[in-house]
Amino acid sequence: MRRQELVSLDVLGSDEELRAAARDERRAEAADADADAEGRDASRAVTVRVDRRGQISAVLISAWWRDDLTPSGLQEALLTAYRAAIAQATARIAPHGPDRPAPAGAPATPGDDYAGDDYGWFSSIRRRLDQTDEALVHSGERLTQPHGADRVIAGPDGLVRLVLSGRVVSQVLIDAGAAMQESPHRLAADALAAFQTID
Repeated sequence: MRRQELVSLDVLGSDEELRAAARDERRAEAADADADAEGRDASRAVTVRVDRRGQISAVLISAWWRDDLTPSGLQEALLTAYRAAIAQATARIAPHGPDRPAPAGAPATPGDDYAGDDYGWFSSIRRRLDQTDEALVHSGERLTQPHGADRVIAGPDGLVRLVLSGRVVSQVLIDAGAAMQESPHRLAADALAAFQTID
């Protein structure tokens, strides 16, 4: 009977090539994390972007939104895109940020400090996962905590109004007449200004 041989793993590349590929992948993921989080509605007529600081950085309303949406549909689309952007931004929260520095001894990126010590490496990964979980729980509590009665804020032109429960946008209101007459760019600019006044 012929002895079976193990398949060589040399086709994957040398250890140095594999480490370089892993570093490149981490850099690409870090670049992705630096990009604005983006949310869209189902019709893709509305896009909302959130920057790394958690601030709304852009609101885009397509020129053809009226082909697929009514003014009340535009309200829902704006709220949906906003919530999707916030959800994506929250999912990207790093375990440490400007207000929460990395603990002493924590690696900048998992794997960068790996020197053959599996236990130490897994411990640093576990610590980062625990910090991420804590940050997400803290963010969720802050976003859902009631901060008094509902209030309404509006963009400078009054075209878009946001109903807030604390700091959470619970409803978007757009005047139907204005929605049909104003340009999508002006509606988007008013919505952006309203979102940026949330304190």
